[in-house]
Amino acid sequence: MEAGARMKEHHMHGTSSVQMLSGHIRYSAEGHTFNLEAMSLLTVGASIKHDIEAIAPSVFLLTISWPANQQLLAMRHRGYGYLGFCRACVGRMTVRGRLFIS
Repeated sequence: MEAGARMKEHHMHGTSSVQMLSGHIRYSAEGHTFNLEAMSLLTVGASIKHDIEAIAPSVFLLTISWPANQQLLAMRHRGYGYLGFCRACVGRMTVRGRLFIS
């Protein structure tokens, strides 16, 4: 992402992880903000709305673990593209029990 670029609020239906390769992004969800820099890893569950801002030019690896096909098709809200794919990126997070950051 270029410095200053933003991904507006969105969500994913699959568990995901964001592994920072270089740069600095700000990941915000549910009133919490996480500053992720190179070598940081954020792993999140599914469906929490969040937004991302690049503080510096940044490269990250996004990994998504989709629910089983039938489970994904049965979800009530799939409002982003084909089979729940969020064109903007990542996933669900809560501070207690489902968020892992290193």
